[in-house]
Amino acid sequence: MKWLLPKLTERLEKFHSVASHIPVPPFVNHVPVENDSTISHSWMWPRLGRFFKEKDVIVTETGTSNFGIMDVQLPENTILASQIFWGSIGWSVGTFFVVSESATVV
Repeated sequence: MKWLLPKLTERLEKFHSVASHIPVPPFVNHVPVENDSTISHSWMWPRLGRFFKEKDVIVTETGTSNFGIMDVQLPENTILASQIFWGSIGWSVGTFFVVSESATVV
């Protein structure tokens, strides 16, 4: 990875002047209306996002929560700790401990 990123950055540099002017539409937290009692991903994740507040630190586990959180609009200054690279089940347990200890110091 440490060899890939500098080379990738170097090659993408020439696109910066054009890409930085491409408008990006704001994220809209669309909460679908469903007519049955089934709890689906499209129902749950947008609603879960309503519980987060500014400056929250959110830790997601490998699997469903890693992918579901991508559809959630996060408040300003929120930190999302997630790892998809290794797919290591249990990663969030240690991460949660470190994040919670760090939050008390800051």
